[in-house]
Amino acid sequence: MTLSLTRNSNPRQWCDYCKTRFGQLKDGSWHLKAQVPAVWKVTSETPNRRGMVRFYCQECANEAQKWADGTFWSLKEQLDYAIANFATQEKLNVELP
Repeated sequence: MTLSLTRNSNPRQWCDYCKTRFGQLKDGSWHLKAQVPAVWKVTSETPNRRGMVRFYCQECANEAQKWADGTFWSLKEQLDYAIANFATQEKLNVELP
């Protein structure tokens, strides 16, 4: 299993969560709010899935890091947790900024 968190270098890559949230218009073009440039690229690869990539804008990354009880848990800390708790189950190869 491979996990990586990197800065997105493609300015034309939009946030996957904004695209899901706001979607496309009836004419097939993307809603303006769905066209938010991604800042973070998260890649996870397992034996069953090759290179599952998710892109986050900063606002969606902030939302993914703030929990309902107000706790802030960074994406890096979430990956560290996954490494610590699942390293015994699978061999992990991790890249963090």
